[in-house]
Amino acid sequence: MGNDCIYLCNSAQNNKSACAYYKQILPKAGIDAEFNWGGNAGHQPDDLVYVSDGDNQVWEGGPQSFTFPSSGVTLNIDIPTSAQQSQGGIVDGATASNGFENFQVVKVTDLGELVTDNDGVQLMQVYILLPVGFSV
Repeated sequence: MGNDCIYLCNSAQNNKSACAYYKQILPKAGIDAEFNWGGNAGHQPDDLVYVSDGDNQVWEGGPQSFTFPSSGVTLNIDIPTSAQQSQGGIVDGATASNGFENFQVVKVTDLGELVTDNDGVQLMQVYILLPVGFSV
Protein backbone atom coordinates (compact mmCIF):
# COMPACT_ATOMS: atom_id res chain seq x y z
CA MET A 1 0.00 0.00 0.00
CA GLY A 2 1.31 3.41 -0.96
CA ASN A 3 1.15 6.59 1.05
CA ASP A 4 0.00 8.86 -1.76
CA CYS A 5 -3.40 10.30 -2.63
CA ILE A 6 -5.23 12.08 -5.42
CA TYR A 7 -7.88 14.75 -5.10
CA LEU A 8 -10.53 15.20 -7.80
CA CYS A 9 -11.47 18.88 -7.69
CA ASN A 10 -13.79 21.46 -9.22
CA SER A 11 -13.60 25.24 -8.96
CA ALA A 12 -16.44 27.67 -8.47
CA GLN A 13 -14.05 30.55 -9.26
CA ASN A 14 -13.28 29.85 -12.87
CA ASN A 15 -14.96 26.54 -13.79
CA LYS A 16 -11.70 24.60 -13.96
CA SER A 17 -11.39 21.02 -12.80
CA ALA A 18 -8.25 19.11 -11.95
CA CYS A 19 -6.71 15.96 -10.51
CA ALA A 20 -4.20 16.88 -7.80
CA TYR A 21 -1.56 14.26 -6.87
CA TYR A 22 0.17 14.23 -3.47
CA LYS A 23 3.13 11.95 -2.72
CA GLN A 24 2.30 11.91 0.98
CA ILE A 25 -1.08 11.68 2.73
CA LEU A 26 -1.17 14.35 5.43
CA PRO A 27 -3.35 13.93 8.52
CA LYS A 28 -6.09 16.45 9.08
CA ALA A 29 -5.29 18.56 12.13
CA GLY A 30 -7.68 19.31 14.94
CA ILE A 31 -10.19 16.47 14.56
CA ASP A 32 -10.64 12.95 15.83
CA ALA A 33 -7.75 10.54 15.28
CA GLU A 34 -10.05 8.28 13.25
CA PHE A 35 -9.70 10.77 10.38
CA ASN A 36 -6.03 10.28 9.55
CA TRP A 37 -6.22 11.81 6.06
CA GLY A 38 -7.47 14.95 4.37
CA GLY A 39 -4.75 17.35 5.52
CA ASN A 40 -3.40 17.98 2.02
CA ALA A 41 -6.00 20.69 1.43
CA GLY A 42 -4.35 24.09 1.19
CA HIS A 43 -1.05 22.61 0.01
CA GLN A 44 0.15 22.73 -3.57
CA PRO A 45 0.06 19.29 -5.18
CA ASP A 46 3.16 17.41 -6.35
CA ASP A 47 1.53 17.01 -9.77
CA LEU A 48 -1.63 18.46 -11.26
CA VAL A 49 -3.56 17.87 -14.46
CA TYR A 50 -6.40 20.13 -15.56
CA VAL A 51 -9.21 18.04 -16.98
CA SER A 52 -11.58 20.82 -18.00
CA ASP A 53 -11.48 24.55 -18.52
CA GLY A 54 -14.77 26.41 -18.78
CA ASP A 55 -17.01 23.77 -17.23
CA ASN A 56 -16.73 21.80 -14.02
CA GLN A 57 -15.93 18.16 -14.62
CA VAL A 58 -18.64 15.58 -14.11
CA TRP A 59 -16.58 12.88 -12.37
CA GLU A 60 -19.41 10.35 -12.27
CA GLY A 61 -21.06 8.31 -14.97
CA GLY A 62 -18.40 6.27 -16.75
CA PRO A 63 -14.72 5.53 -17.28
CA GLN A 64 -12.37 8.49 -17.59
CA SER A 65 -8.58 8.78 -17.97
CA PHE A 66 -6.22 11.66 -17.20
CA THR A 67 -2.43 11.84 -17.62
CA PHE A 68 -0.29 13.80 -15.17
CA PRO A 69 2.14 16.05 -17.07
CA SER A 70 5.18 15.78 -14.78
CA SER A 71 5.21 12.00 -14.44
CA GLY A 72 3.34 10.83 -17.54
CA VAL A 73 1.32 8.50 -15.29
CA THR A 74 -2.29 7.96 -16.36
CA LEU A 75 -5.10 7.84 -13.81
CA ASN A 76 -8.15 5.75 -14.72
CA ILE A 77 -11.35 6.30 -12.78
CA ASP A 78 -14.89 4.97 -12.99
CA ILE A 79 -17.32 6.51 -10.52
CA PRO A 80 -20.99 5.49 -10.73
CA THR A 81 -23.62 8.17 -11.27
CA SER A 82 -25.21 7.18 -7.94
CA ALA A 83 -22.20 8.70 -6.14
CA GLN A 84 -23.65 12.18 -6.75
CA GLN A 85 -26.36 11.43 -4.18
CA SER A 86 -23.97 9.79 -1.73
CA GLN A 87 -23.69 11.29 1.75
CA GLY A 88 -19.92 10.82 1.79
CA GLY A 89 -17.45 8.07 2.56
CA ILE A 90 -16.24 5.23 0.34
CA VAL A 91 -18.18 5.11 -2.93
CA ASP A 92 -19.53 1.61 -3.65
CA GLY A 93 -18.74 0.39 -7.14
CA ALA A 94 -16.14 3.07 -7.90
CA THR A 95 -12.71 2.12 -9.23
CA ALA A 96 -9.49 4.08 -9.62
CA SER A 97 -5.98 3.02 -10.64
CA ASN A 98 -2.80 4.61 -11.93
CA GLY A 99 -1.28 1.36 -13.21
CA PHE A 100 0.91 1.04 -10.12
CA GLU A 101 -1.71 1.20 -7.42
CA ASN A 102 -5.46 0.80 -6.91
CA PHE A 103 -7.35 3.46 -4.98
CA GLN A 104 -10.60 3.58 -3.06
CA VAL A 105 -12.79 6.54 -3.99
CA VAL A 106 -14.00 8.64 -1.05
CA LYS A 107 -16.66 11.33 -1.50
CA VAL A 108 -15.82 14.50 0.39
CA THR A 109 -18.58 15.95 2.52
CA ASP A 110 -16.79 19.17 3.50
CA LEU A 111 -16.64 21.10 0.23
CA GLY A 112 -15.01 24.00 2.06
CA GLU A 113 -11.69 22.13 1.86
CA LEU A 114 -9.54 23.70 -0.83
CA VAL A 115 -6.59 22.63 -2.93
CA THR A 116 -4.45 25.46 -4.29
CA ASP A 117 -2.94 24.95 -7.74
CA ASN A 118 0.39 26.39 -8.87
CA ASP A 119 -1.33 29.56 -10.12
CA GLY A 120 -3.07 30.18 -6.80
CA VAL A 121 -6.48 29.04 -8.07
CA GLN A 122 -8.47 27.37 -5.31
CA LEU A 123 -10.18 24.10 -6.21
CA MET A 124 -12.80 22.36 -4.08
CA GLN A 125 -12.33 18.67 -3.37
CA VAL A 126 -15.12 16.46 -4.66
CA TYR A 127 -13.44 13.07 -4.18
CA ILE A 128 -10.23 11.86 -2.57
CA LEU A 129 -8.56 8.71 -3.88
CA LEU A 130 -6.80 6.81 -1.10
CA PRO A 131 -4.77 3.60 -1.48
CA VAL A 132 -6.85 0.42 -1.18
CA GLY A 133 -6.48 -0.78 2.40
CA PHE A 134 -5.91 2.70 3.79
CA SER A 135 -8.13 3.20 6.83
CA VAL A 136 -10.98 5.60 6.06
